[in-house]
Formats: sequence, structure tokens, C-alpha cells
Amino acid sequence: MTILDSGEFNTIYNIAGAFEQSNADTVREIVKCFHGTESWHEFVDFSYSRQGQDVRYALSDEKLRRLGWSPKKVFREEMSSIVEYYKNNFRW
Repeated sequence: MTILDSGEFNTIYNIAGAFEQSNADTVREIVKCFHGTESWHEFVDFSYSRQGQDVRYALSDEKLRRLGWSPKKVFREEMSSIVEYYKNNFRW
């Protein structure tokens, strides 16, 4: 609602949370929640690599924070509930 109430038309606002981690760490967290194991390498296919492979994605939520927005959740604390939701609701 912050963007609808106070944002500028045709402006991009990133939702982030002053949080950064590598893609590999994110995968590790997902596998741990999904399979209950720290051994995440067995679930990832490392045989494919493309030129310019991304190791992380960085977003700035500075414009959104200037409108008064702040995150209400912490990524690491929400990971298990996010994984659980998709386990139960994703159409495999």
C-alpha cells in the first residue's frame, strides 16, 4: 500500500530488506528446510555453467524506504514457512 499511497507513477520499487547472501547460501537454506539435510550439493546440478553466471542478485530498497516502508519479516526466519507453503501448494 505504501507504493499506491505515496509512490511515483511508472517508478520501479524493489522490495528487499537490507539482507544479502549468495545464491548458493539461499539454495542451502531451501534444501535444509525441504529435505532436512545440510548436504545440498546432491540436489544441485553443477554440470551446467553459463557465461556470466550470477552468484547473487543485489536489490536496493532505498526508494521504498524513503516512502516510509520497512520490512516486517526476516528472510532467514521465514524460509521454513515459505518452503512448507510450496511443498503443500505447488502443483508438481
